[in-house]
Amino acid sequence: MPKKLEKSPVTFWSWFLTIFMIALPCVGFIYVVIGAFLSPNESRRNFYRAHLAWILVVILLYVALLGAGMAPSVLKIVKEYQQEHSLGVSPPKSDSSAGHKAKHSADDSD
Repeated sequence: MPKKLEKSPVTFWSWFLTIFMIALPCVGFIYVVIGAFLSPNESRRNFYRAHLAWILVVILLYVALLGAGMAPSVLKIVKEYQQEHSLGVSPPKSDSSAGHKAKHSADDSD
């Protein structure tokens, strides 16, 4: 038979400690994960689960924004790769030193 969850109200100091623990990097995440599955109080367990859901939402939003920001660069790299491999030659590279050498050789011949 499953263990009954405690439904008594959570005290001020208990919430104070909970929020403090959650604010600690790394330790807070572990605290939330453990609390989400092992907390004997139903209210706290629901709070920890909601907190985990928010963490997931923030991570997904971060990944989506990161992907959207990197999309133009990635598409440019893919396009260059496709051009190189479909034509069999690499795109011309601009070499400013070649033009500089040609100018000096023309000046030297005078």
